[in-house]
Amino acid sequence: MISILLIDDDNFQHVIFDHILKSCIGDGYALECTSSLESALAVLEATRFDAIFLDNRLTPFKDFRETFPGISAVAGGAVTYLISSEIEDPCFREAADYGIAKVIDKFELKNEVSGGLLDR
Repeated sequence: MISILLIDDDNFQHVIFDHILKSCIGDGYALECTSSLESALAVLEATRFDAIFLDNRLTPFKDFRETFPGISAVAGGAVTYLISSEIEDPCFREAADYGIAKVIDKFELKNEVSGGLLDR
């Protein structure tokens, strides 16, 4: 079973992502969702995940360059994917330098997951 953390301040995105996972990989996952950097850090201190999906613009921060360093410090070996509905932002050119595995358009999440993104 793959353990996944979704960090997104839009609670509707939590519901959508759960449906995407359920439709693409059935029951082979455990999903935990947080809505803030603070809650994500607390969860990461207590639990290890295989994958983390991080919203690029997590309120009140400008982008992942402000949130990811704290997350990566406690993420263990989790693979981190950056998700955004605006993937043309120039900041994404730096994602690989930070250790982000992939930048994913939120509208393409289902295609990415069904295409084997989370296969081990």
